[in-house]
Amino acid sequence: METRITKIRDLDYQTNVSSVIERIAASEKNRKIKCLNIGCGKEVIPYFLKNSNCDFYGADNLPYLKYAKNLKKCNLERDRIPFKNNSFDIAISVFVLEHLKNPANLFKEAKRVLKKGGLLIFLTPNSNHPVFWLGRRLPFLRKLYCRLTNNKFQQEFEAYWNCNTSKEIIKSLRGYNIRKIFLFGSLGAYLPCNSILQKLLMKIYSPYTFLDMAQKK
Repeated sequence: METRITKIRDLDYQTNVSSVIERIAASEKNRKIKCLNIGCGKEVIPYFLKNSNCDFYGADNLPYLKYAKNLKKCNLERDRIPFKNNSFDIAISVFVLEHLKNPANLFKEAKRVLKKGGLLIFLTPNSNHPVFWLGRRLPFLRKLYCRLTNNKFQQEFEAYWNCNTSKEIIKSLRGYNIRKIFLFGSLGAYLPCNSILQKLLMKIYSPYTFLDMAQKK
Protein backbone atom coordinates (compact mmCIF):
# COMPACT_ATOMS: atom_id res chain seq x y z
CA MET A 1 0.00 0.00 0.00
CA GLU A 2 1.30 3.44 -0.91
CA THR A 3 2.46 5.55 2.03
CA ARG A 4 0.46 8.74 2.32
CA ILE A 5 2.25 11.98 3.16
CA THR A 6 0.08 14.61 4.82
CA LYS A 7 0.95 18.15 3.74
CA ILE A 8 0.10 20.92 6.20
CA ARG A 9 0.94 24.59 5.93
CA ASP A 10 1.11 25.15 9.68
CA LEU A 11 1.95 22.32 12.07
CA ASP A 12 3.01 22.79 15.68
CA TYR A 13 5.40 19.84 15.66
CA GLN A 14 6.48 20.42 19.26
CA THR A 15 2.92 20.04 20.59
CA ASN A 16 2.26 17.19 18.18
CA VAL A 17 5.29 15.15 19.25
CA SER A 18 4.79 15.98 22.93
CA SER A 19 1.17 14.82 22.88
CA VAL A 20 2.12 11.51 21.21
CA ILE A 21 4.79 10.84 23.83
CA GLU A 22 2.46 11.80 26.68
CA ARG A 23 -0.18 9.38 25.42
CA ILE A 24 2.37 6.56 25.38
CA ALA A 25 3.61 7.53 28.86
CA ALA A 26 0.05 7.63 30.22
CA SER A 27 -0.62 4.11 28.91
CA GLU A 28 2.14 2.73 31.15
CA LYS A 29 0.81 3.16 34.67
CA ASN A 30 3.43 1.17 36.55
CA ARG A 31 6.63 2.51 35.02
CA LYS A 32 8.24 5.43 33.25
CA ILE A 33 8.81 4.92 29.55
CA LYS A 34 12.35 5.15 28.18
CA CYS A 35 13.16 7.56 25.36
CA LEU A 36 16.45 7.72 23.43
CA ASN A 37 17.42 11.06 21.85
CA ILE A 38 19.73 10.17 18.94
CA GLY A 39 22.05 13.05 18.05
CA CYS A 40 21.01 14.89 21.18
CA GLY A 41 23.82 17.45 21.36
CA LYS A 42 23.76 19.25 24.72
CA GLU A 43 20.11 18.43 25.35
CA VAL A 44 19.47 14.82 26.34
CA ILE A 45 15.90 15.98 26.90
CA PRO A 46 14.65 18.03 23.91
CA TYR A 47 13.62 21.48 25.11
CA PHE A 48 10.00 20.98 24.05
CA LEU A 49 9.76 17.71 26.01
CA LYS A 50 11.06 18.99 29.36
CA ASN A 51 7.76 18.17 31.08
CA SER A 52 7.38 14.68 29.63
CA ASN A 53 7.00 11.82 32.07
CA CYS A 54 9.87 9.82 30.56
CA ASP A 55 13.38 8.71 31.38
CA PHE A 56 15.57 10.26 28.67
CA TYR A 57 18.88 8.95 27.36
CA GLY A 58 21.10 10.39 24.66
CA ALA A 59 23.74 9.38 22.09
CA ASP A 60 26.09 11.66 20.15
CA ASN A 61 29.73 12.16 19.19
CA LEU A 62 30.52 15.78 20.02
CA PRO A 63 33.91 16.39 21.69
CA TYR A 64 32.65 18.98 24.17
CA LEU A 65 29.91 16.84 25.75
CA LYS A 66 30.26 15.38 29.24
CA TYR A 67 29.32 11.74 28.77
CA ALA A 68 27.58 9.88 31.59
CA LYS A 69 25.33 6.89 32.29
CA ASN A 70 22.42 8.44 30.40
CA LEU A 71 24.55 10.04 27.64
CA LYS A 72 26.70 7.76 25.51
CA LYS A 73 29.38 8.62 22.97
CA CYS A 74 29.16 7.00 19.55
CA ASN A 75 29.59 7.82 15.88
CA LEU A 76 26.03 7.79 14.57
CA GLU A 77 27.19 7.01 11.03
CA ARG A 78 28.97 3.75 11.80
CA ASP A 79 28.93 2.74 15.48
CA ARG A 80 26.62 0.53 17.44
CA ILE A 81 24.70 2.78 19.84
CA PRO A 82 25.89 1.61 23.29
CA PHE A 83 22.50 0.59 24.67
CA LYS A 84 20.94 -2.88 24.88
CA ASN A 85 18.64 -4.40 22.28
CA ASN A 86 14.90 -3.86 22.77
CA SER A 87 15.40 -1.39 25.62
CA PHE A 88 13.54 1.79 24.55
CA ASP A 89 9.90 2.65 24.04
CA ILE A 90 10.68 5.69 21.89
CA ALA A 91 13.64 6.91 19.83
CA ILE A 92 13.65 10.52 18.70
CA SER A 93 16.00 12.39 16.38
CA VAL A 94 15.56 16.12 15.79
CA PHE A 95 17.22 17.61 12.69
CA VAL A 96 20.08 15.12 12.64
CA LEU A 97 19.59 12.96 9.51
CA GLU A 98 20.59 15.72 7.10
CA HIS A 99 24.01 15.93 8.79
CA LEU A 100 24.88 12.24 8.36
CA LYS A 101 26.81 10.81 5.42
CA ASN A 102 25.40 7.39 6.29
CA PRO A 103 21.90 7.88 7.78
CA ALA A 104 21.11 4.17 7.25
CA ASN A 105 23.03 3.36 10.44
CA LEU A 106 20.70 5.56 12.48
CA PHE A 107 17.62 3.70 11.23
CA LYS A 108 19.28 0.33 11.82
CA GLU A 109 20.40 1.16 15.35
CA ALA A 110 17.10 2.79 16.28
CA LYS A 111 15.34 -0.39 15.24
CA ARG A 112 17.75 -2.51 17.30
CA VAL A 113 17.34 -0.57 20.56
CA LEU A 114 13.57 -0.10 20.25
CA LYS A 115 11.22 -2.62 21.78
CA LYS A 116 8.74 -4.36 19.52
CA GLY A 117 6.09 -1.75 18.72
CA GLY A 118 8.46 1.01 19.85
CA LEU A 119 8.14 4.36 18.10
CA LEU A 120 10.75 6.18 16.03
CA ILE A 121 10.10 9.92 15.68
CA PHE A 122 12.31 12.20 13.62
CA LEU A 123 12.35 15.63 12.05
CA THR A 124 14.46 16.52 9.04
CA PRO A 125 14.31 19.18 6.31
CA ASN A 126 12.86 18.62 2.85
CA SER A 127 15.80 18.88 0.44
CA ASN A 128 13.43 19.82 -2.39
CA HIS A 129 12.48 23.05 -0.64
CA PRO A 130 13.72 26.00 -2.76
CA VAL A 131 16.06 27.29 -0.04
CA PHE A 132 17.77 23.93 0.47
CA TRP A 133 17.74 23.07 -3.23
CA LEU A 134 19.60 26.27 -4.05
CA GLY A 135 21.89 25.90 -1.05
CA ARG A 136 23.03 22.46 -2.20
CA ARG A 137 23.85 23.71 -5.69
CA LEU A 138 25.19 27.14 -4.73
CA PRO A 139 27.04 26.67 -1.41
CA PHE A 140 27.83 30.40 -1.10
CA LEU A 141 24.10 31.06 -0.63
CA ARG A 142 24.04 28.74 2.38
CA LYS A 143 26.98 30.60 3.90
CA LEU A 144 25.26 33.92 3.24
CA TYR A 145 22.05 32.67 4.85
CA CYS A 146 23.96 31.51 7.94
CA ARG A 147 25.59 34.93 8.27
CA LEU A 148 22.33 36.82 7.83
CA THR A 149 20.51 34.70 10.39
CA ASN A 150 23.52 34.18 12.69
CA ASN A 151 22.85 30.45 12.43
CA LYS A 152 25.91 29.06 14.20
CA PHE A 153 24.57 25.50 14.20
CA GLN A 154 24.38 25.35 10.40
CA GLN A 155 27.83 26.90 10.18
CA GLU A 156 29.30 24.25 12.46
CA PHE A 157 27.65 21.14 10.99
CA GLU A 158 27.83 20.26 7.30
CA ALA A 159 24.66 18.98 5.64
CA TYR A 160 24.81 16.01 3.23
CA TRP A 161 21.12 15.51 2.35
CA ASN A 162 21.30 11.73 1.95
CA CYS A 163 17.83 10.99 3.30
CA ASN A 164 15.76 14.11 2.78
CA THR A 165 13.14 13.35 0.16
CA SER A 166 9.92 11.43 0.66
CA LYS A 167 11.18 8.50 -1.44
CA GLU A 168 14.44 8.24 0.48
CA ILE A 169 12.67 8.41 3.85
CA ILE A 170 10.08 5.76 2.95
CA LYS A 171 12.83 3.48 1.63
CA SER A 172 14.82 3.93 4.86
CA LEU A 173 11.78 2.98 6.97
CA ARG A 174 11.56 -0.56 5.60
CA GLY A 175 11.16 -2.80 8.61
CA TYR A 176 8.96 -0.23 10.33
CA ASN A 177 5.21 0.30 10.24
CA ILE A 178 4.92 3.91 9.09
CA ARG A 179 2.26 5.63 11.20
CA LYS A 180 2.47 9.22 9.99
CA ILE A 181 4.56 11.37 7.67
CA PHE A 182 3.86 15.08 7.73
CA LEU A 183 5.40 17.61 5.36
CA PHE A 184 4.84 21.10 6.65
CA GLY A 185 5.91 24.73 6.60
CA SER A 186 5.89 27.63 4.17
CA LEU A 187 8.60 29.51 2.34
CA GLY A 188 8.39 32.69 4.40
CA ALA A 189 9.02 30.84 7.65
CA TYR A 190 12.55 29.97 6.55
CA LEU A 191 13.78 33.20 5.01
CA PRO A 192 15.25 36.18 6.91
CA CYS A 193 13.23 39.18 5.79
CA ASN A 194 11.09 42.07 7.03
CA SER A 195 7.57 41.43 8.29
CA ILE A 196 5.74 42.62 5.14
CA LEU A 197 7.76 40.38 2.83
CA GLN A 198 7.47 37.57 5.38
CA LYS A 199 3.66 37.73 5.22
CA LEU A 200 3.72 37.64 1.42
CA LEU A 201 6.07 34.69 1.33
CA MET A 202 4.00 32.82 3.91
CA LYS A 203 1.29 32.61 1.27
CA ILE A 204 3.61 30.55 -0.92
CA TYR A 205 3.14 26.97 0.21
CA SER A 206 6.52 25.30 0.04
CA PRO A 207 6.83 22.72 2.84
CA TYR A 208 10.32 22.49 4.24
CA THR A 209 10.20 19.93 7.06
CA PHE A 210 9.33 16.24 7.45
CA LEU A 211 7.90 14.91 10.71
CA ASP A 212 7.89 11.10 10.65
CA MET A 213 6.55 8.53 13.10
CA ALA A 214 7.13 4.80 12.53
CA GLN A 215 6.75 1.72 14.73
CA LYS A 216 9.19 -1.15 14.93
CA LYS A 217 7.50 -4.30 13.64
